[in-house]
Amino acid sequence: MGVSYINSTPNATTGIPTQDPFLWRNGKMIDLGTLGGTIGGPAALNNCGEVIGVSNIEGDITFHPFLWKDGRMIDLFTESKDGNPITVNDLNDAGEIVGGGQFPARQFDAYLWKNGVAVDLGALDGDCFSEAFLIDSRSRVVGQSFPCDFSTAHTFLWQDGTMYDLQQAVPADAGFHLVETLAINDRGEIGGIGKPAECAMHIPQCGRAYVLIPCSAADNEVGCEELTGNADTAVRNTTESFNQRGTSPMGTNAGPRDIAARIQSQFGHPRGVGFWPQRGPTPR
Repeated sequence: MGVSYINSTPNATTGIPTQDPFLWRNGKMIDLGTLGGTIGGPAALNNCGEVIGVSNIEGDITFHPFLWKDGRMIDLFTESKDGNPITVNDLNDAGEIVGGGQFPARQFDAYLWKNGVAVDLGALDGDCFSEAFLIDSRSRVVGQSFPCDFSTAHTFLWQDGTMYDLQQAVPADAGFHLVETLAINDRGEIGGIGKPAECAMHIPQCGRAYVLIPCSAADNEVGCEELTGNADTAVRNTTESFNQRGTSPMGTNAGPRDIAARIQSQFGHPRGVGFWPQRGPTPR
């Protein structure tokens, strides 16, 4: 998959020629089209040939996330129930999609989308926002949760309706702060980037890779005693509690796209579509 110009004539709205996402299959490029605008691109592909990405809508005034399936491009922002996905980051072979979106009572939360319904995953206790980045074949979701002032980022695992604070899996005396989740496999092993005690939180170049490996009380691996002992305290949020937190210090006028842009600029590398032109439309 990728993007391709379909002509050489710059558009007045973007300053570049029209570019569409494509899927390469059996030696042929399939033009996936757009949601009516002149720019679109893919973010991820599953083994069923389904593609997620983002596309400008008609007029190039903003963009929406899409799912391309069976030859049709679905606008996830307008064609989803219970919420409006804004970012789109990953999908599995069951067609489940994760990202961040707007909900009736929440400005910007992680979501799990399936069969047209966007489920609000909430955020960790005390936080205002969250975004989901990865999902495995067992519908386990990992991402980040953020306090209202965006002073830090908390990593989470969402499983079977409950969001867990992954920091609780790290011994308190380790002095290691989990910053970002970058991978989860079907064994439930999670990888990412964290900061040891000697790294200042505001220095992005300082950090180390980590891997969290699930284990049970029956395991004999080093560290399993501490990890299983934290299973109960790892729960920081449920769907019953996350709607009761305060509003963001960004103000009630801060839109979901403003929050998504703040998360992208402050916490970590570009995800999903990285080709978006600087001279394109201003997201709103």
